[in-house]
Amino acid sequence: MQNIKNEVAYNSFTKGIITEAGPLTYPENASLDEQNFILNRDGSRQKRLGMDYEDNYVLKSTDFGTSQVEKSLVSFHRWDYPKGNLQVSLGIVRIYNSLWFINLLNTSPSTEFKNSGNPLVLSSLINGRIDTAYINNDLVIVGEDLPYPIKLIYNETTDTVTTETLYLKIRDFFGIDDGLDISTRPTTLSNEHHYNLKNQGWSNNIQVKNYSSGDGAGAGAAIQYTREEEGFYPSNADIWYYGRHENPNKNTFGYYVPNELKKESLNNSQAPKGSFIIDFKNRGASRATASGVSITLADTELGNLTCVCAFAGRLFYSGISSSIVSGDKNSPNYSGYVFFTPTLFNNKKLDQCYQEADPSGEKVSDLIATDGGAIVIPEMIKVVKMVALNDAIIIFAENGVWGIFGGESGFKASEYQIKKLSDSGTSFATSIILAEGSIYYWNNNGIFVLGIDPASGALSTSNLSLMAIQSLYNEYSQPAKENTIGIYEERNSRIRWLLNTSAGYDGISYRNKYDTELIYDIALNAFYPFKVNINSSTFPYLAAHMNKPSYSLANATETVVVNGVSVEVNAVSVEQTVLVASPETFNPSYIVLKNNSGTFYFTIGKYKNTTFKDWVTHNTVGQDYDCYLVTGYEIFKDAMRKKQVPYLYVYCYQTEDGYTTSGTDLILKNQSSCLVQAQWNWTNSSASNRWGTQFQAYRHLRNWTPVDVNDQFLNGEEVIVTRNKLRGVGKSLSLYISAEAGKNLHLIGWALNMTATQMPV
Repeated sequence: MQNIKNEVAYNSFTKGIITEAGPLTYPENASLDEQNFILNRDGSRQKRLGMDYEDNYVLKSTDFGTSQVEKSLVSFHRWDYPKGNLQVSLGIVRIYNSLWFINLLNTSPSTEFKNSGNPLVLSSLINGRIDTAYINNDLVIVGEDLPYPIKLIYNETTDTVTTETLYLKIRDFFGIDDGLDISTRPTTLSNEHHYNLKNQGWSNNIQVKNYSSGDGAGAGAAIQYTREEEGFYPSNADIWYYGRHENPNKNTFGYYVPNELKKESLNNSQAPKGSFIIDFKNRGASRATASGVSITLADTELGNLTCVCAFAGRLFYSGISSSIVSGDKNSPNYSGYVFFTPTLFNNKKLDQCYQEADPSGEKVSDLIATDGGAIVIPEMIKVVKMVALNDAIIIFAENGVWGIFGGESGFKASEYQIKKLSDSGTSFATSIILAEGSIYYWNNNGIFVLGIDPASGALSTSNLSLMAIQSLYNEYSQPAKENTIGIYEERNSRIRWLLNTSAGYDGISYRNKYDTELIYDIALNAFYPFKVNINSSTFPYLAAHMNKPSYSLANATETVVVNGVSVEVNAVSVEQTVLVASPETFNPSYIVLKNNSGTFYFTIGKYKNTTFKDWVTHNTVGQDYDCYLVTGYEIFKDAMRKKQVPYLYVYCYQTEDGYTTSGTDLILKNQSSCLVQAQWNWTNSSASNRWGTQFQAYRHLRNWTPVDVNDQFLNGEEVIVTRNKLRGVGKSLSLYISAEAGKNLHLIGWALNMTATQMPV
């Protein structure tokens, strides 16, 4: 019987892990499962380095014990160039109620703490998330536990950070429920109606005629004067300047005359409100202070701002879960509100969310383009994040995604549009990442991207995980998804999400203790996972990403030049500190926590250990970690016939680069290992008896005899190619490829020749 022969070569893994393909339709260049392999753009796969402390690290004590850290949050925030200082980029490490400040431009940031090494304590912080925004060199913080936004102030002279509370102010467009119909002119004046009239422009500056002791002497008495002259008080529809009497001598409007107001026909239109500027939360007390009227209604908002974003030269605030104490039917529900400041030429108006002109004013009352104010989107349920994207501010809520767009000349208080962009909202605020003109985020249904649709040119959302890793995503627990945190790795065009996939994780105890990193390569449109073990409570653990700039400070020596000529006598030169590109290409940074005898310390961690073990510096031994991938099912375009693969060719980069000593022996450094096992017939367990014997596919075919420990192992080979017998038979084939513990592996690809029976069996 004649056999069918075929040769296949695989030299690209650019599709990463895919869980959404069927056994007969699995795509090439993808893995069924994998862990701790870097996906390189050239298609090769490379074992990650071991996680360990950064070079020259410092372990900083938090002075917190288990009771504080177990229930609190850990997060990282970046503040570039405070006060315009180009030699400072502050990293803010939040643990419990404290903020520590490190200089990210230092090559070892954990060695340079600002604020004299002391944390800035925000006493109201407990276990709620915070959000930050940077504008005009200042940083503003909002949070679930913070009653008001806080501005951080950096003092260059003392190298310290202090705070200023921003008591947000708004115009009172709400008023108080005074129990009256709009057009009712009452004969008695309640405090509530008195306040409303004043808030509608019936101010102390109104000049009245023939009242009290002479013309104009009754300034401020217009409300009472109306009652005395006409037998009623003004209604909520009455506009005071409709009662102005024309002055024939000066050809201008003269004093207020109640009879003139009486001539105006009543209507059911509310008079303009907002004369008073009040605190946006403690509305009742603020109304009493502003008006001088005794207000018993507290009308207090308990919800706090949780989102802040800089956009169009302004700050935008949102994210309140509205809860009102002692309110009335006029009390606003802030859940759908987005407050914004005026255009900020400086930061003196960070607390102003109102228009400058009095809306009840007679002459100047209009809203202008540069004013502050509020945008109301009533259908939004709980805003969790705002992100500035191109010409819009994108608002993520639990029940959808909205965009606020400016006009042709940008966002203006008097000109903007609101569009709902998607029904696929999210409550996973820390998963939301802006990268390369798109926004990536998690929700209960998958991993989504919001970007420009090439066909329509409009913003729209799509599910990235649906056809790639949806099954894997569905395996993640709800607490794991809710507490994932992401970061954009700009240099390598990747997004990295940390999450905890351990069985006992509840999202309450040690919420920011992570063991898994899901990485998405934007250029390749591919996912792949890392795993950093946290099995031992004594070991350090990853608590947050650290968004470090891709440059750092370095000392540079330059020759002094006089009149265009270098001064070389006595080697005259000057040393100065300059910004240089960081040499790190694949080395993201992380905030690491460690429990040391009941007290928690933190430092910075990286994938850097070349012994391929995690946390070696912690105890000199470290932890081994698995590094493997399972290739997709190969049926050689035929699911009916049994196949054999007599020989498998494996291609790996040579990694050995020198020697070290072990007693009197010379041992190769940076050794590699490539263990291969065949898995036939779509089987997922060795119990099927269809798995082959594991063998070592990384073998040096040319020996090299070192001279001494300084030898560089120059055997002339860049690529290690081995031919290996592959035993077994089946209708499909996948390969389990792994590296030994403590050894490297840089896999380029493989090739095989296949024979199949002529007739289906």
